[in-house]
Amino acid sequence: LELVEMEVRELLTKYGFDGDSITIVRGNAKGALDHPGDEKFNACIGELMDALDSDIEAPER
Repeated sequence: LELVEMEVRELLTKYGFDGDSITIVRGNAKGALDHPGDEKFNACIGELMDALDSDIEAPER
C-alpha cells in the first residue's frame, strides 16, 4: 500500500496538486458495510469524515 500511496502523491503533484500534504485514509469500506456494528471496521469511516471536515471548507450560503 505504501507504493500505491507514493504513486498517488506523485500523480497529484504531476497534475498541479499538493501531493505531499494531501490526507490519505486507509480503510476497508466493504468491511464497514458488511459489519456496521464492528468498531474495527468502522474506524476508517470516522477517520475519513474527520479528514473531510478538516481538509474541505464548508461553502458559504
